[in-house]
Amino acid sequence: MIYRQIGSESLAVGAAAVGFASIPTRLTTGMPYYAFCTVETASIRVNSYDTPTAGGAEGSPLMAAGETFEVWGGDDMVRFKAIAATGVAAVLQVLYFGEAV
Repeated sequence: MIYRQIGSESLAVGAAAVGFASIPTRLTTGMPYYAFCTVETASIRVNSYDTPTAGGAEGSPLMAAGETFEVWGGDDMVRFKAIAATGVAAVLQVLYFGEAV
């Protein structure tokens, strides 16, 4: 299957857990298959199962500034949450990809 970019956003990640703001409201076409994410400026914790905490007690992985990761599937993208791992707010750049038409 061939994927193409169908949307993007810059997500501010702070002391409260936040999800993808663009799922599905601001995407140019349809629901994406995956999100390619780049962490900028500060460390965050992410989770698509439980709400992440800054300390990671629920098992959320620590993602440092400069790291990238992908979130696959509509269910995980809808449930995805990120939180700042320290008192420093972070920026998460997200590219959404869906099926090429």
